[in-house]
Amino acid sequence: MQPICPECFARYEGPIPRGETRLRCRHCGAPFLVPVEILRAQLEQAEASGDPEALEQAAHALRKTYREQRRALRRTYRQALERLRRRRRQQREALRPDDGDRIRTPLARRLLRSVLGVYFVTMLLVNLGLMAYQYVHARSQILDELRSTERIFGKGLDEALWNLDTSGVAAIARGMLEDPAIIGVRITDDRGQEVSALGWVPGEGEQPRWRAPDDADAPRSVSPTDAPRKLIRYRFELHHDDGTEHTLVGAVEVLSSESMVLARVTGGWLLLGLNALLVGLALALTLRWAVRRQLDRPLGVLTNAVSQLNMDNLDMLEVELPGAERNELRVLADAFNAMVRNLVEEKRRLLEVSRALERFVPRQLLDRLAAEGLASLEPGQVVRGRMTVLWATLLLASPEASADPETEIERACTLAERFHQAIERQGGFVYALTERSLMVLFDHEDEETEALCALYAGIDMSKSVAETPETRLAIGIDRGDVVLGTVGTRGRIDATAIGPVVACARRLMEAARESGGGLLVTEAVASRTAELAAVRLEAIELGSVLADASLATTVYAVELPAATAAAAGDRCDRDVGARASEPA
Repeated sequence: MQPICPECFARYEGPIPRGETRLRCRHCGAPFLVPVEILRAQLEQAEASGDPEALEQAAHALRKTYREQRRALRRTYRQALERLRRRRRQQREALRPDDGDRIRTPLARRLLRSVLGVYFVTMLLVNLGLMAYQYVHARSQILDELRSTERIFGKGLDEALWNLDTSGVAAIARGMLEDPAIIGVRITDDRGQEVSALGWVPGEGEQPRWRAPDDADAPRSVSPTDAPRKLIRYRFELHHDDGTEHTLVGAVEVLSSESMVLARVTGGWLLLGLNALLVGLALALTLRWAVRRQLDRPLGVLTNAVSQLNMDNLDMLEVELPGAERNELRVLADAFNAMVRNLVEEKRRLLEVSRALERFVPRQLLDRLAAEGLASLEPGQVVRGRMTVLWATLLLASPEASADPETEIERACTLAERFHQAIERQGGFVYALTERSLMVLFDHEDEETEALCALYAGIDMSKSVAETPETRLAIGIDRGDVVLGTVGTRGRIDATAIGPVVACARRLMEAARESGGGLLVTEAVASRTAELAAVRLEAIELGSVLADASLATTVYAVELPAATAAAAGDRCDRDVGARASEPA
């Protein structure tokens, strides 16, 4: 078994040295690995021979080949992975929206703002309600504590005032002031005279003033701004019961302030605010992550794909959404991918139909119609231009050869296939085709290049027919204004070309056919090809063939020796390329 070069597919001839893992092709010089099957066969032969050196060489070569194959597989895998990454980058670049197509306020962002706005408004209202409830509750607690002083200190103050014990009244007042909720105490007798006043007590104009506990007459050195703004009061009367009657002995006014209420609820309010802030922040981050992952990115991919959709990049618009769950966005992505696949298939079918239509309506005519702004193919559409027309017909040596219709069709196919390469190489296209004749048009920007191409195409066609002894070719070439158009009905459209140039070229073809074949050109073509050394032009008289005044012109017969036919055909490419490279 001999290995085959993977580059030129040539079989390696000669013996394969033992222990070698690489060979060089003797045809293309490319190196390639020895197949593993050959190395295994060498290993089995070495084992059968019992030669330890040969066995070691064969085993080493097999191990080396395995390692190189693994490296080659890893290299191939990395290259395939890099191609996949490059394709994905190209897809992302294709799906990236332009600045003009970028959505200023995405739907996901608006949804996130709406949800967070509703949350923060709701949380604000709830927290304000809780704060109001805490404030009212704390105020009612302070009022309850102020009322409790009547139950706790009322009996002692009753006895002290009944016994006119002012020091006892002051001591009880100082004890009442020890309560954190009480900022001031004012005790009066039954005539309304102040007996004791400690802390913050109302002064003139209800403005609180400070009365020190140790000396009621010495005011405390405090700033007026330290005074409580709003006092909370609770007043109760003291009645002494001696067993026979209740006697009013005085009244007690216990004071607190709104600042004491705020001091109790401030901590709760801070906790409420901090809790709302942390919960809102966590909710915002969670919603942002969820919305971006589950809604924003998939919608962005879909909208970008839709905005970039056109017939030129359908192969790059496959939408891949993250995640495996099937949801509404997945359904949209699958539907979009199915639509793109259908568009790709329809585009392929349209290209196939377009290529099939080119067999009936030349593509050059369609390009001309499109350049004139005629997007659809309808009957009666025409375009004008200066072109070179070539008419050719096939002459048979024996008339009996044309008796069979199947032979005629086969001969027409052979004619078209034989002339196709020569015509296409010179930039022409077949515009009309019958069983023995065809009309070729040449449409180039440069007039001299166009005439040269038509002449060389006729030379190549004549040369190809000359290889068959029983056939000859009659060709006529003219250049001038041609009208291309479409004729037919909406159900069947065909292409046609009319004008004096088309009729003149056909008359020249008929004249060449009557003379037994040849290549005839008019003055419009000969004047642009006279400098060719390999082509000899001879003016001839055609008599009544071109008797029509509109077709009157000098006609030249082209004589091309067989030895120079190949050189003339090769020179066409050089002449056309040189003329195309000249500046306009």
